[in-house]
Amino acid sequence: RRLSAVKAEMKRREVDVLMVTSPANITYLSGYTSKSAYVPQGLIIFLKEEEPSFFTRHMDAPAAMHQMFID
Repeated sequence: RRLSAVKAEMKRREVDVLMVTSPANITYLSGYTSKSAYVPQGLIIFLKEEEPSFFTRHMDAPAAMHQMFID
């Protein structure tokens, strides 16, 4: 529901790609609760793709995969 609302606003504003880097906003949109907010990470939302992409450190990937709906 949250991701759909963001995509609707992206469409309204004619934004094709949105990069989210705030840990609180990443959690809000994906469910991932980062324990390493000091490390660069991000959620990339593509208007025309069903799922967003996420990037983080390799060592944080297992926790992210467990908590998120993203493949």
